[in-house]
Amino acid sequence: MPGVQNQSQKRRRRKVILTKPIEHAVHNGAQKRRKRKIELDKSVEPTSKKLKRGRPKGKAAVKSSPNPNRQYYHASTNLPIKPNEKVDSDSTDDEVYQELNNRSIDKLRGVTPLQKDFMKLWNAHRQKTREVYRGISHLKDACSNFVDEHKVELKDTKMYREFMFHLTTLHEKNLMTRGALTEVVNRAHKIHEGDN
Repeated sequence: MPGVQNQSQKRRRRKVILTKPIEHAVHNGAQKRRKRKIELDKSVEPTSKKLKRGRPKGKAAVKSSPNPNRQYYHASTNLPIKPNEKVDSDSTDDEVYQELNNRSIDKLRGVTPLQKDFMKLWNAHRQKTREVYRGISHLKDACSNFVDEHKVELKDTKMYREFMFHLTTLHEKNLMTRGALTEVVNRAHKIHEGDN
C-alpha cells in the first residue's frame, strides 16, 4: 500500500527532515558572510600604491596616537589616575584587594562560615606569597608554607578538616600529585596532633 510506511522508513524520513534545515542554514550563513566580505572589499578603494599592493610587512596598517584626553582608573580602587602619575601594574594596594576579596567571599551562598574563614585565610596566604609561589609547580611548597605559617589555626579540628578538604580537592583536580599530597598531609597532621 502506498500510504502505509514501516517504522524504518519513518525514521529515515525524520532524519532527512531534521538534517536538511541545519545544512541549509549553515550553507546560507557561509554564503552571506562571503557576500558581505566581497561587498566590503568592493567598497574600499585603495588611494595609494602601497595600499594597492597590500599591507607592508612589519608595519602597522594604521598608526594611532594615544588619546591625551582619555581617563584611566586604578584597577583595585577605581580612582582616576592623574596625568603625571606613574602607575606600576604590580603595585596594587594589598589591603584594598584583601578587603574586596573578603567582601566577595562573605557574599557567597551555600558556604558555611568556617569554609569562608578558610577561604579568606588561604587567599591571604596566596596573596602574600604570590611572588614566591607562582604556579602549579609551586603548589606543594605553597601548601607546606601555609602549614608552617598557620600552625595555630590548624590545631583547631574544624579548620584542619577544611584544609584537608582543600588538599583533597587540589588532588582531585590533578593540581597536586599523590606524593606531594601525602607530604603536606603528614606535615599538617604532625602540627594538628601537637608534635611540632
